[in-house]
Amino acid sequence: MSLRTLDFEESLSPGDWLEVLTRDPLFEMMGRMLPGYGNSTRPAHASPQAVLLTGAATVCYPSDRKADAHLRRYWPAEREAWETATLTLPDAPVLSQQWRYYRDRYLTPEVVGDMWGLFRDGAAHYATEIGLFGGGPADYRHPDPNRAVFADGTVFAPASRVGYGPKDNLHPTRSKTGNPRYVDDMNEQGKMVGYSHVVLFAQRFDPTTGNAMARTRLILDAARVRGSIGKDKGGEMAQVIPACRRLRDQVGDGLTHLVYDGALRGTHTRQLASMGIVAVNKPHGIRTRGQLEDYDHKPVAAKSVFPVDIDGCCHELTYSYGHLWNTVRSLGRDRRAQILAVTDVRRLPAPSGYTFEADFEVPCDAFGGHILNVSTHENAEIPGSRHKVPSELALVPMGDKDVFNAVYGLRNSAESAFNLLKHHRGMSPRAQSYNGLRHEIDLLLAAMVNNALVRAEHRNTAVTTRAA
Repeated sequence: MSLRTLDFEESLSPGDWLEVLTRDPLFEMMGRMLPGYGNSTRPAHASPQAVLLTGAATVCYPSDRKADAHLRRYWPAEREAWETATLTLPDAPVLSQQWRYYRDRYLTPEVVGDMWGLFRDGAAHYATEIGLFGGGPADYRHPDPNRAVFADGTVFAPASRVGYGPKDNLHPTRSKTGNPRYVDDMNEQGKMVGYSHVVLFAQRFDPTTGNAMARTRLILDAARVRGSIGKDKGGEMAQVIPACRRLRDQVGDGLTHLVYDGALRGTHTRQLASMGIVAVNKPHGIRTRGQLEDYDHKPVAAKSVFPVDIDGCCHELTYSYGHLWNTVRSLGRDRRAQILAVTDVRRLPAPSGYTFEADFEVPCDAFGGHILNVSTHENAEIPGSRHKVPSELALVPMGDKDVFNAVYGLRNSAESAFNLLKHHRGMSPRAQSYNGLRHEIDLLLAAMVNNALVRAEHRNTAVTTRAA
């Protein structure tokens, strides 16, 4: 079956996913880099690439039994369709038992680390191939969604919760043989138990309508969060920042913005700025715009107000939740009047990479308004004052709802992506593999299947358009 006959608009079967995977160049390179069986093992007749295909089948189907049932039934026909110039399949189907033997014996942490490295390189290449991270001048004030990435954290349910849970209610075993399956390398915090990960995504958006294009969401990176989960999100950013740096090294100035949630703090904003990336996130402690608007006309402590001399005109400003505010004197108190609008954002070279400066519009009854130019580099002061620039000062502020909503909405796609991974790519309702390393391999295979389908549809659509 040719890819030209696959109707990507309809729901493809897992068998179709595997066929697409066999023609994926990243899958081919992954198979070539894997260690061989040697000559003494029983399934030595199958190449590592063929065994990796069965590994993907165990992820595409909800269980090993269903994967094996499909491979036994359809192997003769699919063997003919799946074989390529670089993939040779044995006469008998490679079943899940052979895959798991190979995985457990040969896919060491070092090998899996190399596999993730190859995946990240391939994902960045696929992103540019489908039209993401294009070149040209960047508008840091109005983010281009095709040059932005978004990330979020999620917890994948473990294969077994035996031994986990509140001390007075540990999850009991149902083993009848006295040999329960314990998993000793999960994240645990309260009721949240499992494999905590952050995943980095990008998606194509129609430049005319601004709408997301269906089935164009790529998984660019994923990393295990080793720290705590739940309320303490610090462990997430320890993985997100390196992931952005790796991607930035691949796509260069094509990457301009990262969209994340309130776990992103000022120190992370500056780390991203040094790479030339603007952070877009909700202020920590603010979930809705209504909360931000509640601060309008509310009193502000005198110690939080600082004078700024602009063009010989003095204004009293304050900072709250990522925003600069103009203040007024009313009823004997300083009160927030309005958020200063950001009118322009520019990237500048710095000793450690890059920094940014932004123009804020300060309303003025006497002169109609001023432009306050603020640099965001560390230890910078707000011009005309002795007040340091807050590290969490937003360059795409939540208060600018038209600009902020358009780009922050990308994060909604992360929830959809996790739903797809967990309920349609074999990563839920619980992990099919025991221990974190094996779960990482399953996640890697699910990500490879996802990206192979995105690339195949893009190329198929391009070929069909040229043919028409």
